[in-house]
Amino acid sequence: MSLSTYVASPQIRSGVGCDHPYIPVDIMEEAVTRHYSTAVSVPAEFQAHIRANITKAAQANNNLTATMRSKLEQCLTKLDTKESYFLDLAADEG
Repeated sequence: MSLSTYVASPQIRSGVGCDHPYIPVDIMEEAVTRHYSTAVSVPAEFQAHIRANITKAAQANNNLTATMRSKLEQCLTKLDTKESYFLDLAADEG
C-alpha cells in the first residue's frame, strides 16, 4: 500500500514527530462516520426541507430530459422529411 492510503497525524506531517502509527484511510473514514452518526443530529424540519429540495431538483432534471427528448424528436421528424425529399429527388433523377 502507498502512503496516500494512510492517514498521518498532524505532528507527523509537520515534522514534529509522533509515536502514533499511521492509520489506514478506510478505518479512519469508518471511525469518523460512526462518530458523526451519533454526535450530530439534524432537525426533522431541516431533513424535510432538504428532501423536498432534492425531490424538486430531481423532477426538474426529469422535466429537462423530457424537453430535450421532445426537441430531439422534432429534429428527427425534420430529418425524416428531408430524407424523403432527397430520396424523391434521387428517384426523379434516375
